[in-house]
Amino acid sequence: MSEQDGQYEFDGAVSVAGAPQDVLRALVAPDLMARWMVGVASVSPLAGEGGGVGSQVEVVARLDSRYGSAGWRYRGEVTERSATTLVRDYQLSEARAGVIPLRASPARYTRTVRYTLRPNGDRTDVHCTVTTVIPGLARAAARRGAHSEARSLDCSLQQLRGLVEGAANPGLLRRLRASGQSPQPL
Repeated sequence: MSEQDGQYEFDGAVSVAGAPQDVLRALVAPDLMARWMVGVASVSPLAGEGGGVGSQVEVVARLDSRYGSAGWRYRGEVTERSATTLVRDYQLSEARAGVIPLRASPARYTRTVRYTLRPNGDRTDVHCTVTTVIPGLARAAARRGAHSEARSLDCSLQQLRGLVEGAANPGLLRRLRASGQSPQPL
């Protein structure tokens, strides 16, 4: 993990029993993305098809607690894709605390998510690096954000593995595993 004023970066990895193309499909198909990303309520296609360069999705993330709820809408665009690499850039479209919209400027939040897939026998090793930029974010806040979101990334990657490997993951069990994790677009 690293952080500087307004920016932080973290990464995670998982080994998946399956071919790189199976992992890539789960990384780009909106219906599958919503099943493995922690805190994501829905993923909808906006432009392009098949997850190719230029394709866009809207990711809706939610956090509900006994203290209230919060929600975020992100617009993600694939900027690089090959058989072993996927890069998606996100911008924040909207943020809400309960029903109250919060000021969110797309230029104020950017996130780049890079996946690198390496075939390893009958498995695929997945490495994910996330770089988030929020101008004006203090270094201490960036450190806390990176730590919390790295734990959430690890949980999401485990859910990705389960999805690709065909493991049963009932809705309630998924919510219990992900409770307390930071929702985020990946």
